[in-house]
Amino acid sequence: MRKVRWGVIGCGGIAARRTIPEFKRTVRDAQIVSVMNRTAERAREVAQQFDIPHWCDSEEELLGQDLEAVYIATPQHLHCRQVAQAA
Repeated sequence: MRKVRWGVIGCGGIAARRTIPEFKRTVRDAQIVSVMNRTAERAREVAQQFDIPHWCDSEEELLGQDLEAVYIATPQHLHCRQVAQAA
């Protein structure tokens, strides 16, 4: 069975502590293939920590990947713009 390809926008707080590790541990029919954080170093660290093949520091680059779903884990005031970009 083919897995749904996910990207994660935002690698701080809840994403790194809960969302990504729980996703990796419990979800079998999907995979996180890219993470984005405005600080490139943070994105790289999270990608390495969770064995995610791609990382970047812009929404445009993340959304340019072959994704089918996006999890947005940024401060709320950024959500509207990021949801519109992802759509």
